[in-house]
Amino acid sequence: MDHENKQTKIPFKKSLAYGIGGLGEGIGYNFFFGYFLFFLTSIAGIPSAIAGTISMIAVVWDAVSDPLIGFLSDHSKNPKGRRRPFILKGSVLLGVSLILLFTNLNISLGAKVAYYIVANILYWLGLTCSVIPHTSLGAELTDDYNERTTLRAYQTFFMNIGAGVALSGTLMIVAFFKDRFSSDTYAWIAAGVFFGIVAFISYFISYLATKGSEPTGEAVKEAFAGKEKTHFFKEYASILKNKPLRFVLSADFAVNFVLGISVSLRVFLYSFTFNFSEGLSSTLLLVYSGVIIVGVWLVDNLSKKIGKKNTMVVGLFTYAAGFFVAFFLPPTPVLIGFGLFLEAIGNCTFWTLLYSFAYDASVVEQFKHGKGNEGIMVSMIGLIMKAANAIGMWIAGVGLSIIGFKEDALTQAAGTQQGIKIMYCIFSGIILLLGGLVFMKYPLTEDKYEKLKGINEAGHHEASDLEGLEKLI
Repeated sequence: MDHENKQTKIPFKKSLAYGIGGLGEGIGYNFFFGYFLFFLTSIAGIPSAIAGTISMIAVVWDAVSDPLIGFLSDHSKNPKGRRRPFILKGSVLLGVSLILLFTNLNISLGAKVAYYIVANILYWLGLTCSVIPHTSLGAELTDDYNERTTLRAYQTFFMNIGAGVALSGTLMIVAFFKDRFSSDTYAWIAAGVFFGIVAFISYFISYLATKGSEPTGEAVKEAFAGKEKTHFFKEYASILKNKPLRFVLSADFAVNFVLGISVSLRVFLYSFTFNFSEGLSSTLLLVYSGVIIVGVWLVDNLSKKIGKKNTMVVGLFTYAAGFFVAFFLPPTPVLIGFGLFLEAIGNCTFWTLLYSFAYDASVVEQFKHGKGNEGIMVSMIGLIMKAANAIGMWIAGVGLSIIGFKEDALTQAAGTQQGIKIMYCIFSGIILLLGGLVFMKYPLTEDKYEKLKGINEAGHHEASDLEGLEKLI
């Protein structure tokens, strides 16, 4: 779809239907990061260091595949569209792989390791083929600076519902099926089936409702007519010269490194360090998810008042404060809940604004190269995201081994309990503080975006038109 033909205002029903796809994203990420390491160690009986390595290998492999999917979706000549065919096929694979991931087979340790690496690869491929084209499709719907944030708010709203169901509901779902099957193994398989089906349906709804949102048929051929042949490595090398995008990627790494550590360790922290019951842990995470869901709309409104950049910086600092609260204050349910509240505000700020910043950065690409390359930018965010997740999760697994975590013990040594707390709170808080400080220098404000967009739409410019934009282009 040409830049000048994009809708500025999106009908409510289309925004809602597009946003529903975020439910699958929220479930996919949070079911995996919240419980996969716990499942491998406590249910499948795999040593923690090996479990962390399994996840790192698969996620790093997937981080490599992210740029490929982004490139292919940007340059696809499929007559059914660039993005939607990927979404359909990816969501099927995502649903099936969620079941495979949480199936404990009665086989040797070596065979289990191979099985879970393969299941991981399938899972991340399915998630990538769903998330990157679906997120990139958002740039096809509008080019309005604030409307893009609102569109992301719909997607983030449903993504956080999915995250809430996965984080706070998994243990309850497992307990429900355990009572009926009298087996941890079958209970976790049932949870995988449940989340796999929901993830597929959410993307399928979005797939159906966004029909006609991108060029199809002959329009696909016309979109590529007269354009130079593109080169994979050249385009990705070029995209890294986009200054606003580099700031987005730095925040992307900081937050997702923290998520790789904290989401993996939260169940260990609550179970072994704070000695919270499953019911209390689920309640806290349910409140956490509720704050995120409501907070999305607060972030959307705040960004329109003080700007996206300032809102993101405040969000990152608030996020860091939540982790420090959990470390320095007594671990009562109320105080831990307050820390989670701060984490929730920071989390929803980041995810509500992240891809909106990427959409905005495409205006720089449009000026420099005549095309937005939204899929490539979204995939670059995905690459950094998953690499950071993988490193964080690997550190969590190796860290558990270093501090003496015993997989078969109902209680852990005092030093191990404190080590979990330090990894979860201090590591996370410091990284988020640094991320906020860096993002204070983000250069693409709304006035600069509108000015550059106007130049792109005009198709020509004078040297004087670029005054104030030199550092962007």
